[in-house]
Amino acid sequence: MDSDLINQAKKTIKETFFLNIASITETGKPWNTPVYFSFDNSYNFYWYSPFQSQHSANIRINAKVFLTIYTAAETGFGVYIEAEAIELNNEKEIVYAMSVFGRKIYSLPCKDSNDFLGNSPLRLYRATPIKTFVSSPKTAEKFRELWVDKRIEINLI
Repeated sequence: MDSDLINQAKKTIKETFFLNIASITETGKPWNTPVYFSFDNSYNFYWYSPFQSQHSANIRINAKVFLTIYTAAETGFGVYIEAEAIELNNEKEIVYAMSVFGRKIYSLPCKDSNDFLGNSPLRLYRATPIKTFVSSPKTAEKFRELWVDKRIEINLI
């Protein structure tokens, strides 16, 4: 496995503040949402969202999600993650997730685990990767002036 690609993926994850969550609605339609995120040492991904958001509702009925994290458009490099997402409803897990957010530059808008439980409008979520991919190097294949979308599976841990 190419350690340069793994290092580039880790750098992209560390330096990027938004990821896109692709989920599926109850009627089977795709739904894509950008969110601020953080991650832990096992590359579990965390974000917070309103309970009423469409992607939050989608995760409650179907845990399968696909995450994408991109660098600036000029490089075209991306990290693609097939994952299972859950809404955190255990206070211990929520406290841990809140501490993970402290590792990034921004912080959570809430300061207490109760801000993500009960009647609170916000929830914390965790996506656990199943498979992780990166964009193949641009020199790998080119059709006319367009790059072919090819991905290479990697292991971040």
